[in-house]
Amino acid sequence: MKWRDFSDFFIMFMHHMIGKCNFPLSYILRDNEDGDGLHSDDFDIDKAYEEAVAPFSGPFFDLDNSAVFDSLKSYLLGGSH
Repeated sequence: MKWRDFSDFFIMFMHHMIGKCNFPLSYILRDNEDGDGLHSDDFDIDKAYEEAVAPFSGPFFDLDNSAVFDSLKSYLLGGSH
C-alpha cells in the first residue's frame, strides 16, 4: 500500500478511537500542533474546535500519544490491530 493511502486510512482509523481527552485519537496526527491561527468560528461545532486546539502536553496527551504509537507500530509490523 502506498504511504499516502496508508496515512489516510490510519488517520480515519484513529478518528474512530476515543482517547483519554475524550477526543478521537486523530487529534494526535493533526498538522497544526499548537492550534495557531484557528478560530472557533471556523468550525461547525465547538467539539471540533476543541479537538483542533487540544494541547500536545500533559498526562492525557502522553497516554493518547502512546496509544497512537502502539497502534501504528502494530499496523506497520503486521501484528494484531
